[in-house]
Amino acid sequence: MRATVEYEDLTPSATAKAVRSFKIFSHDSWPEQRDQLIDYGGEELDFLLDHFSIVLTRNGCDINLAREEYQSMKMFIASNYVDKSSHSLWEMMLTKEPYISDYKNILHLVNIMLVLPVSSAVCERGFSAQRRIKSDVRGSLHVDTVEDLIRISLEGPSLEEFDAKEAVQMWFSQSKRARRPNYKGWPTEVPSHSGPQEVEF
Repeated sequence: MRATVEYEDLTPSATAKAVRSFKIFSHDSWPEQRDQLIDYGGEELDFLLDHFSIVLTRNGCDINLAREEYQSMKMFIASNYVDKSSHSLWEMMLTKEPYISDYKNILHLVNIMLVLPVSSAVCERGFSAQRRIKSDVRGSLHVDTVEDLIRISLEGPSLEEFDAKEAVQMWFSQSKRARRPNYKGWPTEVPSHSGPQEVEF
């Protein structure tokens, strides 16, 4: 029954409404009048707390306290940080004390808002990476290995920027048996061949 409820809650209309409801955290569009600001966003907040209730409670969010913290947070931001950009505001609120303690419940919703993808492009890139990595000739790759390779492909540095020295050293040192008994370590310098070399027979 629980699985059915979770599935039904994720209808396209409910999902779209949830995305629209996150506008209550856009402080640059809040009412300037204090009495209007007190009532602002109440209906949207109730919908978000209900829509994400399973995720929120699973992560230790007290939904009743989240409502109180939203009211307090609105007044605090409107009084002190109304000119701050959304990016810098939420970066500060999510990383610095006392904000992460004072507003720890309502910030769960802010975290959800910040990780919501604005399009399906990320998912499409993930599927493309999976098809590229787990091909017909590499069908026996372990799930964890595939996940690691996809993450590296999507989020890792470019080949030009990646220094493989540390990874190679770890690969050699963490094996239960010697991978190459005659391995002497990573070369410090690559020998240069400036001219023809004499070969002894």
